[in-house]
Amino acid sequence: MTTRPPTSKTVFGKLIQPLTGLVQQCNHKRKCNTLTDQEWIETGLLRTLSQEPSGRAFLQKLFDSGRSIVKRSLFFETLKSKRRLKLCREVSLSLYEKTKINNRQTDPFERLAELDGYDIYAGDGHYHAAAVHDEKKSGKKYPTQHFYTVDLRTHTLRHLTLADTSGTRKREHDTRALKRLDIETLRQSAPKGRKVIYVWDKAGIDFLQWFKWKHAGGIYFVSREKKNMELMVMAELGYDKKDPINTNPGVRSCSITFTVVSWAHRK
Repeated sequence: MTTRPPTSKTVFGKLIQPLTGLVQQCNHKRKCNTLTDQEWIETGLLRTLSQEPSGRAFLQKLFDSGRSIVKRSLFFETLKSKRRLKLCREVSLSLYEKTKINNRQTDPFERLAELDGYDIYAGDGHYHAAAVHDEKKSGKKYPTQHFYTVDLRTHTLRHLTLADTSGTRKREHDTRALKRLDIETLRQSAPKGRKVIYVWDKAGIDFLQWFKWKHAGGIYFVSREKKNMELMVMAELGYDKKDPINTNPGVRSCSITFTVVSWAHRK
């Protein structure tokens, strides 16, 4: 492979600036003169950003732009490498932690003492179009599905998991994906004694699982009521109505919703 490294003056050069030095810190790095780990990561980012429908078209565009020349066989073979996949995960996590540290001054919840001791995340699924050579199921290609979380204190994005579409499964429901993950993954390296809150859309509702996560790992979920569910209020938590933080009209309904211990599907 021959390559023309991006300069810090180009848009792409500025984009990958935070990656500087991260590859060399990874446990799964390895010396490769044909396609270095750093070049492999950068090429992968370019592929993600490109609008080309296939890997071959992407390589042709790289060749035409003069940035790099990667043999087709080498490009596709390295995508199968388990070591490089582990390297990619390491770099992604290192970048996540680095960004969190840099963005700590932007915490919008810092003034709310009631949330001290909580990490707060918003989560959701995301799709991108199927690749040209993706496997068809029932004669049709389905988009690739991922699940992400955003740290609401630092606005830092993290990849949580890839959807399980093994067998005949075409998509994976959010709740199923979350239930596949262990407690440590969901806690996202939160230290012992610190609690974790997830804000998820209506697809994340599984109240028995919420109960298990809360008592087994200090993980709390916040979501909205679905139309086919009936709220049964078992008790209400008392709160100081005169406290300025409770003057928002939505506090009343929230104080009730968070005390729900039983829900039933409408028949």
